[in-house]
Formats: sequence, structure tokens, C-alpha cells
Amino acid sequence: MEIEDRLTTMEKRLRHHRIFTVGVFVLLLVEPFLGAFLPTLSGDIICDSLTVVDDEGKVMVSLVSDEAGGGVMTFSPEEKPLVALVGTKNGGGVMTFSPEETPLVRLGVTSDGNGAVTTFAPENKPLVRLNASPGGSGCVLTLSPEGESLVKLGVTTSGDGGVWTTTKFGRKDRLY
Repeated sequence: MEIEDRLTTMEKRLRHHRIFTVGVFVLLLVEPFLGAFLPTLSGDIICDSLTVVDDEGKVMVSLVSDEAGGGVMTFSPEEKPLVALVGTKNGGGVMTFSPEETPLVRLGVTSDGNGAVTTFAPENKPLVRLNASPGGSGCVLTLSPEGESLVKLGVTTSGDGGVWTTTKFGRKDRLY
């Protein structure tokens, strides 16, 4: 290899080195300004609903909102509801579901401070309800399949405690 060939090769390398150096310098100068014009990936996501799916496209979590309120629902791998968390202007609640997609337990609260825990039969009918009010009173109810009160353990309006039972004929008795 002659000196002229070596000199030509070195000039080409120097030219490529200059182009690369100028490119890096321009990139370093322009990069701070690009952030002002390009959208960023951090911050708030604003939408009416958001659905999270697994690798197979099955819904795992759903977040929804509308004029009544909003909610979050989680799903099993079979896309059946597991747990729902709901909030409205009148209150909110948490509900768990059976594999048959019927409610099992509901925990709820109203905007005026009343709350309840309800367990359900497989036919989606309430069985037992625990109620509480902001005034400090509360009761425990066991319900018939028709939703009628069978046994109530609670407080009267005068502050006395009591147990009430209802017969199958509809007669109500207070036991002390």
C-alpha cells in the first residue's frame, strides 16, 4: 500500500469522524428543545374507561366512569367478575362475586353515613344484613328467600335493645 492510498483512507476516516462529531453536537443542542414539542409519556391519562387485558386479550381489569360515578372491576382468567369497587355521589361499595357471577358479599355506604354488609344466597337474594347508622344504632337481619325479615337484632328508637322474630304467618314478636 502506497502513501497516497494510506492518505486517502485517512482523509475518508477524518471526514466520517467530522460528520459523526457534528451530528452528535447538533443532537445535543436540539434534544432539550424536542421535549417541548413532542408529547411526553408521563402525567395524567384522561379517558372515560380503561381496560387492562392479559397476553391473550382477556379482560383482567376494567375502569369505567359516567355521570353517575365510577368503578373498578377485576375479572378471573375466564373473564368472570371477581370484585367490583363502585363510587357514586350517593355513596359507594365493594362487591365480591361467585364463580357463577352472582354477588356473594356487598359492603356499602351512603353519603349520609349509613352502611351495610350483606351476604347473598346463590340465587342473588340477601340472606344476612348488618346495618349501621351515623347515630350509633345498628341491627343484624336474617332474611327469608323472599327478602322478608325473619330475625332482627337491633335498637329501638328509644334506645332499648331487642330481638324481633317473624313467623311464617307474618306475626312479629319482640323478645328481650
